[in-house]
Amino acid sequence: MQYTFSNSKGDAYYLHQRDVLLRGNGQAHTIYFFAKDQRNNDVVKPVENLPENMQVVETKTGMPVLKKIV
Repeated sequence: MQYTFSNSKGDAYYLHQRDVLLRGNGQAHTIYFFAKDQRNNDVVKPVENLPENMQVVETKTGMPVLKKIV
């Protein structure tokens, strides 16, 4: 089951991940993002659980973002 977050407005967002290559050094890096629709293809994969040491924070506009727990 894909990780889902409902914001204060009641909108559902689904967590996804994508592997990218950084331009400066060419290293592989995984980015996480929320989308209103569920996606699953060769590039974008659904995420079942929050990454370790991360929490979901809602912006002023209601968009969820991941933030490191310090």
